[in-house]
Amino acid sequence: MPGEESKTLTWGTVLKGVVVVLGLLLTLWALQSHLEGIIRSIVNNEEFITKVASHVRPYVIFDACGTIHVDGGAMQYLEKIEVEKAGTVRKAGEQESHIDELKIIGTPKFHLTYAPLVEALGELRSIIIYDPKRGVGHQWIYQALIRPPHGGDIKTQKFRLEVLR
Repeated sequence: MPGEESKTLTWGTVLKGVVVVLGLLLTLWALQSHLEGIIRSIVNNEEFITKVASHVRPYVIFDACGTIHVDGGAMQYLEKIEVEKAGTVRKAGEQESHIDELKIIGTPKFHLTYAPLVEALGELRSIIIYDPKRGVGHQWIYQALIRPPHGGDIKTQKFRLEVLR
């Protein structure tokens, strides 16, 4: 009929459709690659990792003198960490044995429901950290017994305290 238009597909129309679809797919692939690059650079950023770690598992590494060596975010929860040393000498016949004791006192800035975890790092081979007890206010007090043979210098012994939230 003379007034009707033909609705048949031509190769030109099909080719235009394929080009549009390929263009959309290429644009989506480029966008995905760009976003992955941005995410990779953020996740590998040292500042970002430190910030996340300080909120997820905040910790502090300190020594037997009370010096803080690494703050992994725990000091935002703690006012101070004190370490008190005491020692005893026991004689069994002619042999002397030195037994050192440490009292580690963690003072939080506010109430912590769960006691922070304290563990000895490295140097001394025979150290026992007893379950913590509550102290004055919000304090947590840990008793540590260091039995002979020491195998290291008590002054350089390091500890890791992790705040549980």
